[in-house]
Amino acid sequence: MANPQVDNGQFTRIANDILDHLALTRIPGEARQVFDAILRKTYGFNKKEDHIALTQLGNATGLSRQTICKALSKLKLMNLVTVTQKGNVTKLGNTYSVNKDYESWKPLP
Repeated sequence: MANPQVDNGQFTRIANDILDHLALTRIPGEARQVFDAILRKTYGFNKKEDHIALTQLGNATGLSRQTICKALSKLKLMNLVTVTQKGNVTKLGNTYSVNKDYESWKPLP
């Protein structure tokens, strides 16, 4: 039986305002999975952004590469994440960050 505890220092700090607005924002299933994985790989390691390979997102979500790419397109369209290509994308992956400016998020119709 799983019994996770924050006592052991393993938790992700997320501002309540972001969580409140995420609860109000409709994000399709796979896009939400990828968003959560990006949130974990950035905020979960006390980073504002991180190089994340599609393979890492696949391992974190169980989704196929094609599904992850579609989900990332939705997240960019909704302005929930920022994606920056730096250097050799094949080697490092893109740089991803969560857009904290929830007033600029564009919910899907």
